[in-house]
Amino acid sequence: LEELAEAEDGYSFSVWSALARKYRVTVVYGFAAKVAGGYTIATAVVGTRGELIAVYHKLHLAQFGDSMEKEYFVPGNRQLAIFEINGFRIAPIICYDIRAPELCRTLAVDHGVQVVLHTGAYARDPSFYSWHAFAQTRAIENQTYFLSLNRAGGHFGGSVLCPPWIDEHHQPVYLSENKEQLYVSTLSLQVLEQARTDYTFLEDRLSDYQLPVVGSMSTVSGKK
Repeated sequence: LEELAEAEDGYSFSVWSALARKYRVTVVYGFAAKVAGGYTIATAVVGTRGELIAVYHKLHLAQFGDSMEKEYFVPGNRQLAIFEINGFRIAPIICYDIRAPELCRTLAVDHGVQVVLHTGAYARDPSFYSWHAFAQTRAIENQTYFLSLNRAGGHFGGSVLCPPWIDEHHQPVYLSENKEQLYVSTLSLQVLEQARTDYTFLEDRLSDYQLPVVGSMSTVSGKK
């Protein structure tokens, strides 16, 4: 990490900034960031003019299976990163962040995010096989596009793009099982808005779920 970690405007930024400027595209990339107190796992967004739009530092560190992040990294600075492209509000999250439903919920409900970019390094340990269920759930419950990208390789792979609604006519798109792949997809605001019109999950939420409890708490806990 001492050799690979870098500042937000470090080497990786210079490379991706030049590419974004050359092709007039927005680029989202990951890097190990040097911060006060150690290193974080980070995602940066570079705009079409090569400018640094935002940096997101992973909030939740995994310490199970093949993930030993707490031994090397510190949690992020408790800030969200949100940017816009062609009418879409987009936010990145990283790997283990997917398993805290409150994060995607606040992005969608409080900040109007319509596309979640979720990058990770999901090794094929026992936790790997629950990952796709989380990705589909986050997409459906928040009615967002959810792009969940894993690193390539025989011990990883399985990336998936989930639409804001899933049924027999609208299915997730699974990328190459293990290999690197260039995949082009067109997202539709109309599809997203139709899903939210047909299924009013977000509108029907209560403003507050801190509700009074009816019944005996001792009964709920199993005590007499």
